[in-house]
Amino acid sequence: MFCSRLNRPHGDDGFSLLESVVALSIAGVIFTAFGASLLSAMRSVVIARTVQQSSNIADQSLESMRSLGYDANAMRASDLGTNEPLALAGCSCFDPKTNSVSGPGTEPLALDAAGGIFPHVTTTTTNATVYTIRRYVTLPTDITGVATKRLTVVVTWQTAGAARKQIVSSTITPTRSGLPLPDFKFTPKSATADCVSPGGVKIFGFAVANNGARDSWIASSTGGTESWDFYGDDGPSSPGVYGIDDTELSAVVGGSLLGPIEPTTTQTIWARADVDAAAFTGTSTITFKVTSVADGTYSQTVATTLQIATTCTSLPVPSPTVTPSPSPTPTAIAPPQPTTCTGTVPTASPNGSATSTSYYLANGSTNTNNTTASAQLPMLRLTAPISTSLWNYSTDLSSNTAGRYLANTGTPTATTAEWRYQFAGITKLTGTGVVTLWGAPANGSSLTSLTFTVRVRTLSSTGTVLTTVTNSTVGSGSWGCAGFKPFGASVPFGSGSGTTITANSFLSVTVTVAGSPALLAYDTTVFSPQVVLPVKSGG
Repeated sequence: MFCSRLNRPHGDDGFSLLESVVALSIAGVIFTAFGASLLSAMRSVVIARTVQQSSNIADQSLESMRSLGYDANAMRASDLGTNEPLALAGCSCFDPKTNSVSGPGTEPLALDAAGGIFPHVTTTTTNATVYTIRRYVTLPTDITGVATKRLTVVVTWQTAGAARKQIVSSTITPTRSGLPLPDFKFTPKSATADCVSPGGVKIFGFAVANNGARDSWIASSTGGTESWDFYGDDGPSSPGVYGIDDTELSAVVGGSLLGPIEPTTTQTIWARADVDAAAFTGTSTITFKVTSVADGTYSQTVATTLQIATTCTSLPVPSPTVTPSPSPTPTAIAPPQPTTCTGTVPTASPNGSATSTSYYLANGSTNTNNTTASAQLPMLRLTAPISTSLWNYSTDLSSNTAGRYLANTGTPTATTAEWRYQFAGITKLTGTGVVTLWGAPANGSSLTSLTFTVRVRTLSSTGTVLTTVTNSTVGSGSWGCAGFKPFGASVPFGSGSGTTITANSFLSVTVTVAGSPALLAYDTTVFSPQVVLPVKSGG
């Protein structure tokens, strides 16, 4: 019988070449799709991880800012041009919502030469990703009635070739639950860089302004090889100047004890070092620090530079064993002192917890001799004048008459007298203040008509006019006094919530006269013009 081999079972057949190609193609498509999906998932995981890391970095930075406290949360103008693509140095503003300087929510920056947000741009690396951290402190424009600062942290980084950003923001006020928050300002009152010869004496001056509750501070120093002693400016014979009657602060653990200082009060202290005759010559950085006794986590510092060199030409500062600064030289003879008569001056009316605080109008130089009238003069907070004589402050215009000469407003020379006070921190004024002045007709006739204009304005740290608080006219008809008599103007600081003056801003008081020339008297124990402000906080 004939048997055919073609009748074998079909189960023994293999894959043909075509079938293999088709199968491999399908598998390739499947694995390609799976690979793309896997890569996309891994990319999403990486992005999510960097976002979570940036969120943690932003939150930690924000909490670090809050821990500084209200007063220290401020930026430094000197730092704004460093590594800052927003060019804040030319704007002094920031929009926390848009991370720009021109958004609808633009707010002014809180600036302070001793601000704790420094540097405000830093970087950190986590898991091979570089994060840039930018910190901003602004004064909210949408919050009124309470002192508030807005803290903003912007974190930027690159992931998967794309720029990414995380923004967190919070507000902080000067109060907290429990004990009062220490609120103070530590600033220099003398140059922070100087040179002294071996064997000489160096003194740095500082001011501690207490803007919060009653507190004390521990003053200390680090850096350099000198030993620094601290003195309070409490000597009656030389207020505002280091002298033999200033008292050395008590030594405590960690430094010297300053205080207690009452609220809205400023205390001047002196740091004094006797430089050894065999001292190492060179330059060193000495950092002075004050730490709150009420809460030791709150402190502020001021860095100084001291050069010790034999070529210094500056004279040593007097030590406590020498006599105070000399009195006026015998050749400096005060002009005849003018007569006085009675005038009418309004009174200050602080609101609520505000306190009437005096800012005395001072002369532009030592008040012991004739001086040329200065364009701008200082106001001194709580520092009353000590001179008993009124000197001639305008030798170029009135050589034989005591006081400051004011020509009428139609004359281009000496038409304005201006005093300015710069606020170290944010200051709240509530109620009505008063400007008290002493004026007299320059010709000495009581029948002369005088009309003074007193203008009070707030200025930015660069001198730009921000607001005009008052523009008052005082006097008309006959002055009624051949000598000096007091006059004044009320200064209302808003209604209800009052007026807030930002840190480093100025309060400006200008005086002009219309009609006949006039004289102003100030900076003496007899003539003691001042601006009384209703200070609720700051100052």
